[in-house]
Amino acid sequence: MTHIETQLDLISRQILDLADKADVAAEAREKTDDRLGHIEDRVAEVEAATSYSLLEWISTHWKIVAVIALPVPFVFTAFMLGVWQMKGPEIISFLREELRASQDNSSILYQPPGLSFIRSPVEEGGKATYILVAKRNPVGLSCTYLDTTPIFTDELGRSLAGKFESRGRQYGEEMTRTELELEIPKGLLPGRVTAELQITYNCNDLVITHRTYPLAFQLLPKKHTPR
Repeated sequence: MTHIETQLDLISRQILDLADKADVAAEAREKTDDRLGHIEDRVAEVEAATSYSLLEWISTHWKIVAVIALPVPFVFTAFMLGVWQMKGPEIISFLREELRASQDNSSILYQPPGLSFIRSPVEEGGKATYILVAKRNPVGLSCTYLDTTPIFTDELGRSLAGKFESRGRQYGEEMTRTELELEIPKGLLPGRVTAELQITYNCNDLVITHRTYPLAFQLLPKKHTPR
């Protein structure tokens, strides 16, 4: 046998061996597919049995399910009522503070509560001294002051505009205390009167009015001097 014939015979044997291995691999793959199919069928059977069993149990014991589920909303409601009873005032206070902070930060001026006041009492026909403690908020730094109009409201709910006797000013970012003279309009009922300032600004060609907190003072009837 020549060298070439020997090589051809070796190659033939290798081809036959590879063919045998391919047959074995195909047979093993078929068995594996069969096993996977069997497993999938079993999983489907288990799922169906589980679903059916659960539905069957619920249909059999629906009264128990109803009894357990019925008080859940009431228990949750009772829990929330208990929390509200213990923490209700604190929650309301927190929400009020958050609302006030949001309003203060979005306005042109920031006026700390409790620092501004009106000197009292004031006689009819006189002038009220409004002590304004405020500073400019960042949102209002580009705004230019235009004018101020004081609004007075008596105990009957009547609101009348007075006159602003002081010179307007631009508030900066530092807290500033200013004394403002306001002329009280005629027609207000003596007694408890509130006053607020409507301060107008030009903000990038847009006219915006800032309203201060209403402050209360005592308005006295005008004394009549004998002739």
